[in-house]
Amino acid sequence: MSQFKLNQNLKQAQTFSFSYGMKLSLELLQLNSMQLAEVLERELLDNPLYEIEYLSFSSGKDIEDISSTGKSLLEEISGQIETDKVNMNVVETLLMNIDGNGYLKVEVLELVKALKCSGKEIEKIRKMIMCLQPYGICAKDLKECLLIQAKMNYPKKSKLHQLIEFHLEDLANHYVDKIRKALLVTQDELEKLIQMLRSFDPRPASEYNISQAQMTKPEFILIENEGHIEIQPIRYFNIHRVNKFSKKDLNSDEKKWIQQMQVQGDALVEGLIKREETLTLIMKEIVSVQEQCILEHSPLKPLKQKEIAERLKLHETTISRALKDKMFEFENQSYWIRSLFSNQVTADGVSKDQICLKIQYIIKNEDKRIPFSDQKIVELLCKENIKIARRTVTKYRELMGIAKASTRVMRGN
Repeated sequence: MSQFKLNQNLKQAQTFSFSYGMKLSLELLQLNSMQLAEVLERELLDNPLYEIEYLSFSSGKDIEDISSTGKSLLEEISGQIETDKVNMNVVETLLMNIDGNGYLKVEVLELVKALKCSGKEIEKIRKMIMCLQPYGICAKDLKECLLIQAKMNYPKKSKLHQLIEFHLEDLANHYVDKIRKALLVTQDELEKLIQMLRSFDPRPASEYNISQAQMTKPEFILIENEGHIEIQPIRYFNIHRVNKFSKKDLNSDEKKWIQQMQVQGDALVEGLIKREETLTLIMKEIVSVQEQCILEHSPLKPLKQKEIAERLKLHETTISRALKDKMFEFENQSYWIRSLFSNQVTADGVSKDQICLKIQYIIKNEDKRIPFSDQKIVELLCKENIKIARRTVTKYRELMGIAKASTRVMRGN
């Protein structure tokens, strides 16, 4: 082989390695630990040179242990399916992408590439799941969830179906006469339809305590040591080189294939190392700001992802992707890493958490005969150099479930 051709082949291999490695590193960074295992299995499926070694970790509770201990939603759904006739990979992926209410969080088209099957097939399976008990799982929104429950429980009640499909907003606004005229029903008939509607569950997955946390394991364990936090990355698997081929036994095409498998395997190993390094770097920077707040379970200091990006000289989108669906463990409890961020809401650098705590304290110590109005709370906060609008106080008070002043005095609490 000429020197020119040798250099050309080497350059092509290096280019392939670089582009594949860069793309893979970005993909691995934004995956949580459970998703990561699936990708590694997929990437190494046809690679005879490497294998995954799964490691055990039992320092604290797994996220699954925090969830309900009854039958999982996947078990409930699978028990109603002829699993040999349905693509269970699609079923499991759909169920992994629902929120705590049971609604699908992603568009079907987004799953096409990941599942390598048609949108038509995914949509067919999604609609099948909606018709299994509990009815409404994988619905796209409240209307679709309630409508499928109506059709499954009352298949012949067309007026009920019309009420849900066309008049949910009218019902929420109490436009009873408008609905009655549109459906051509009497007041009594409409009340019966509404009673049926109220029997449906707008959160069909709630009893299963479904959340992304159920499919996630912590990336780090935070350990208190003499008043400081040590950050310990958690590894759930390693990749090992397990098979070496003698070049003497291979033809030129086989050598090229083996070389490509080696490049891909090496890229995975490097990608895992890079992922851990980047996540650890980000976590250390976050903890450096919030350390005392974590240890004392006190309100967080103001901190935005943009600040971490600037400190580490990384792009803000890199921080956002890296922290997506990632958790850490502290004192046997698991938390979202993103929960360690708290937006600054005042020019003096006071966080939302700190303001909420102040509002709670003020209301707790008020004269119950003459409770403070939101405007009075604004004035009291201002004396502590916390300058916010009355509407902000109202918003935070309502978020904490605290009644307004007139109601507090009536209740005497």
